[in-house]
Amino acid sequence: MALKILMKQKTAEIWLYGEIGSYWLDTISAKNFSEEIKKAKDAETITVHVNSPGGDVFEGIAIYNMLRSHKATVDVEIEGLAASIASIISLSGDTVRMAENAFFMIHNPWTAVFGEAKDLREAADKLDLVRDVLVQTYAKKTGGKATKEQIGAWMDAETWFTGKEAHANGFVDELTNTLDMAALVKFDFSRSKFIKNAPKTFPGSDEIVSLCSDQDKRARARIAHMTMWSQKFKTASAIAA
Repeated sequence: MALKILMKQKTAEIWLYGEIGSYWLDTISAKNFSEEIKKAKDAETITVHVNSPGGDVFEGIAIYNMLRSHKATVDVEIEGLAASIASIISLSGDTVRMAENAFFMIHNPWTAVFGEAKDLREAADKLDLVRDVLVQTYAKKTGGKATKEQIGAWMDAETWFTGKEAHANGFVDELTNTLDMAALVKFDFSRSKFIKNAPKTFPGSDEIVSLCSDQDKRARARIAHMTMWSQKFKTASAIAA
């Protein structure tokens, strides 16, 4: 199960272990997250465990805002991977902790668009707007340790940070001990057309990052879904990170 929440007295624990969005049955959508977090309405402390390759930008921003606006103290634990929009969700914590052998990845948002030339130009403008919002969110968290220009350059390059690097640049507040990666879901980006620089292995582990080998199939399914709608509405777009 990609999304799980456990409530005990005044403490809630949430596991975000999967893709963000509403494309697939096992993804984590803002809608099902909002329904699940109702279980934590009386919580004073929420711990969010993150291991996610990212997904839909707007779904992720909604989840981020739900956590930021919750009355409880929110602690985030990055346990394996906080990539793309999952890295933004991770910044929702009052305190963000990350395992030394985990990864934090940021890159530019991407989209698929169908329509006339003006539709593609509008989509490019929308991507620029979304990118600016993401840069501002990262910069706010780093507290001046990284400039907006530096963050933008990292996003252009698709940059993967180890725990120590993410901590040094202000994305996370504390480092935790190295975790046993065999106990975590792992994601294979080797066949994905949208992730370029994924590391082959996690530090401290001989295991290849390998458990979500249908990542590219899901991307194709998203594009096929958008194609279906474009036949009716002429143009369709989705933004992912």
